Amino acid sequence: MIRASEEEGGNVLGLEPSSEPLVSINYQFSWTQSADDKKVYATIDKLIATSKDIAKSQNRLAQYIYLNYASSNQKPLESYGPAQLDFLRKVKAKYDPHGVFEKLSRGGFKIPA
Repeated sequence: MIRASEEEGGNVLGLEPSSEPLVSINYQFSWTQSADDKKVYATIDKLIATSKDIAKSQNRLAQYIYLNYASSNQKPLESYGPAQLDFLRKVKAKYDPHGVFEKLSRGGFKIPA
């Protein structure tokens, strides 16, 4: 899919063709006591940081964060890379200069200014 997108001009995700597979890990957690929220979120953050450290130490870390599964404290749009983020900003400025779509969409990740 990534190679096919290259033939059509690339992709906004900042992904490039590779001989290595790209593995997306989606951790799922649940707990019953809201009093445990801070402790659980801290544990999740530590798990993600440790996972990234291990991948980085093996030269396997991809900066890409899949937007649909990102946590609210992650920055998936920034993970696409500066050139792609700049492209998204230009598209936003051209097609939605008044931010109508952003204002009407609750939650989610917004293209940063």
